[in-house]
Amino acid sequence: MEDRKISLLTIILIKLQTLGPLSPVNGQGLDGPAKRMAYAGARGEIGLISPISEHFCPSCNRLRLTAEGRLRVCIFSDNETDLRTPMRQGASDTELEAVIQEAITQKPKEHPIQLNPLTRKCQRQMSKIGG
Repeated sequence: MEDRKISLLTIILIKLQTLGPLSPVNGQGLDGPAKRMAYAGARGEIGLISPISEHFCPSCNRLRLTAEGRLRVCIFSDNETDLRTPMRQGASDTELEAVIQEAITQKPKEHPIQLNPLTRKCQRQMSKIGG
């Protein structure tokens, strides 16, 4: 018998499908990396993201703003840009836009966890980053 590794995403899908069949939900191109699915007749959707087994960085269009007013251009990077301080100091919209544009230029081509998934972890818990 061949020894195969089953991805965590596959395990989750198998468990979810014990509740009933899932159907893909067609996105509108701005959904980001989530694979969206729904149960027939159910309200809401399920979105699964698998950043290691299905690398999505080239299509990532996300920025995150933490509760502390820090901009994260990559969910798996610990680099953050402070927006709260300039805002509290009265920065104009133009000045804030420049800070944001500069942060976006620092967005990595691929997230650090992709480079070394066994050892790389974010310093912040995902629940504290925002999504």
